[in-house]
Amino acid sequence: MIYASNIRFNLLKHHLGFIKEFIAEKPDNWQTSLLELGNLHFDIYTGKLTVNSIYAQLIEILQTAGVYSQLNYESFFVNKRYKLLSLSDGSNWVLLRGNNTRQFIHIHPARFGEHIYRSSAITLKTVIALNVLGFTSAEPDLNTINQVRISLGVSPIADKGMGSIIRLMNLLKNY
Repeated sequence: MIYASNIRFNLLKHHLGFIKEFIAEKPDNWQTSLLELGNLHFDIYTGKLTVNSIYAQLIEILQTAGVYSQLNYESFFVNKRYKLLSLSDGSNWVLLRGNNTRQFIHIHPARFGEHIYRSSAITLKTVIALNVLGFTSAEPDLNTINQVRISLGVSPIADKGMGSIIRLMNLLKNY
């Protein structure tokens, strides 16, 4: 049988609802959590499906395809590196082989499709830090953005670099 605990899903990288909850909770280790985001680009799911609903739908799809165990899951790929599945809201999800026996299903939102926003790690780190530190305006000023970025150990930006930060701030505010 497949369970939600068998799914590896980096919520802070890939689920806007979780990101919003993370900011609201302001965990003591929030800065350490930001370091774990890395430095690459990734896709954030912006739809309204909860994490549990995503898990349930993926598990149902897998079980319908006859996948009930890690062995079945490995066979499910049929010499492919990944599988692409669609959920009820039209979002697409990439399934990969996990790298441990407990979480053998690795998922993340597909790059193209419904309810997906592509972001750099640095932009997401900046937006999370701005919000956790109380700078929740949808359009923070350049000086505030750069103070926060410097505190994160990343380079300051010029005016033209603010667009992606403001877009993600607005997306988060309106979620």
